[in-house]
Amino acid sequence: MNDDRPADDGRRRPTLAERLVVELDWLPGWVGRGPCSADAAAMYGRPGHAVEVCAGCRFLPACRAWVLGLHPALDPGGIVAGLSPTERAHARRGPQAAETTTRHEP
Repeated sequence: MNDDRPADDGRRRPTLAERLVVELDWLPGWVGRGPCSADAAAMYGRPGHAVEVCAGCRFLPACRAWVLGLHPALDPGGIVAGLSPTERAHARRGPQAAETTTRHEP
């Protein structure tokens, strides 16, 4: 899967392989142990369900800190830590944006 579409800022998005090479070198130990790992397809295909799965996850605080710490070009897409890609972009902009990021956008 190669996504050569430009990112929002006009730069080329890294390919999945490029993202995995970077991300797999430092994935946190809790990855694969949360409820999302059992329902990975739903995390991308059913946003409302994904937000509910995240809300009940014991790893939510760590997951949210991890995903918000990623460089925006490495954002995995889909719902991660209960946030959409747009919500994560707003949260990365600063504390005021993060405070308004409380629900999934339709």
